[in-house]
Amino acid sequence: MNRSPLALSAPLSLLLTALLAASLSAEEAGEQQGIQKPFLWEIEGQSPSYLFGTIHITDPRVLALHPAIEEAFDSADAVYTEIAMDMATQTQAMLGMMLPGNQRLSQLLPEETQTRLSAELGRISPGLGLVGPLDRMRPWALAASLPMLEAQLKNPGKQALDAKIFYRALAREKEAQGLETVAEQLAIFGGLTMDEQIEMLEMTLDQIDEARAKGTNPLETLTQVYLAGDLDALQKTMEEWSDGESELSQRFETALLDKRNRLMAERIDALLQKPEKRQYFFAVGAAHYYGETGLLRLLQEKGYQLRRLP
Repeated sequence: MNRSPLALSAPLSLLLTALLAASLSAEEAGEQQGIQKPFLWEIEGQSPSYLFGTIHITDPRVLALHPAIEEAFDSADAVYTEIAMDMATQTQAMLGMMLPGNQRLSQLLPEETQTRLSAELGRISPGLGLVGPLDRMRPWALAASLPMLEAQLKNPGKQALDAKIFYRALAREKEAQGLETVAEQLAIFGGLTMDEQIEMLEMTLDQIDEARAKGTNPLETLTQVYLAGDLDALQKTMEEWSDGESELSQRFETALLDKRNRLMAERIDALLQKPEKRQYFFAVGAAHYYGETGLLRLLQEKGYQLRRLP
């Protein structure tokens, strides 16, 4: 049931990284190939706007923007990410990730789960354990962050792709906002019981163990699909990772993707329908674009003509 960083809100992983990165050393990134074909579409019109599929990681290959992305971004008057990336919004997101009061994850997890989690954290970085900010996190937040934690800790201080885009927009004095609020994203998890959150964490650990046994790296596989810009391969990869059989999985997936896609499509439509003609650059996780309930289909149903670039 665990979803990739393509679909999850950026602060859920980025803030955890920021909390831990100061005590960990960075690894130098080698010369690596960047995006070959971006997930980029033009919304055709007199004042064309753009849809860009992002990935919420700090990999240098992803951060090297394709020229077509740069051109579309430069032409836009306003930039909208999933949520705003300003400090106040990130702080709100971080607080929403934390357990209430004096609760500690180490007091809530079954002994076996806690042992597995501690071992996995130690594999990610020697000496890293269920202490400090990790011990204060809600189980769902740690489940969302764990699969990408190792990769992000290798690049401390770097912004993820959507954050980079948001702050670049501010630096160039463009309008920079979010299509959703933190409260709306946190509400996806707000209805989960503590047992369901712990189940999410255990399923994440299962997936990590299975990948290690097979000698595969799911995040690297996903990154390669993203760099290639293959939407069909992306959908296939995401579906392979999704356990859609359980009631919890189906409910979570509907809230995480389907409902949010409809909400974002409505808000994109509302912005594009404003009387003043502006050019927008919408940067949303790439997993929101494919399928019958994806943003591409939803916007086409509203009458918009979309053209894949470049």
